[in-house]
Amino acid sequence: MTNKLAAGQIFPDTSITLSDGNTMHLPSDMGDGWKVIIFFRGNW
Repeated sequence: MTNKLAAGQIFPDTSITLSDGNTMHLPSDMGDGWKVIIFFRGNW
């Protein structure tokens, strides 16, 4: 993603690999309601 999301903009459909090897589809796997998603890059 090259552009930042603006307030109120819908999160784009994407898939991420979790640390346990499973896949999570965002935002559909998050359920209803407000969410906060934090991406931690890890060590440089």
